[in-house]
Amino acid sequence: MKYIFSVLIVVMFGSCALYQYTEIPSFDSIREAQKYVAKDIEYVEDPLGWKYPEETVYLGYGDCSDKSALFAYILENDFGRTDVKLWVCKLKDTTGLHMIVESGGVYYETTNIKVYPNLDCRYILYSSMSLETYYTIADLLHIN
Repeated sequence: MKYIFSVLIVVMFGSCALYQYTEIPSFDSIREAQKYVAKDIEYVEDPLGWKYPEETVYLGYGDCSDKSALFAYILENDFGRTDVKLWVCKLKDTTGLHMIVESGGVYYETTNIKVYPNLDCRYILYSSMSLETYYTIADLLHIN
């Protein structure tokens, strides 16, 4: 048990140092960026908390919050969007929470390549946050 715990610590903290040097790809279109996040970053439920965009790219996987933060980062940095919001929501008739991205009044899924002009019929929106707020929460979850 002690050996497994030690390996886990090395894997977790060893990758933290490496992801800081990971470059996030650039994209020519928002659709291309959304497709990259939805298809090339594998969806994996993540019990360890929220990851930084560079960490998600480095690992090649993430859950809806990790993928949404990555897509929000791309919208802000590649496309100069200043109105990006991360929404915590849930699908109607389900109990689990989900995260999606809003920019320009359009809602983007990051676990697939769907775009919605209006989510009233599909989601119940709870709260939105900026990418900076996401980073603050991720910082708290990454404290050793």
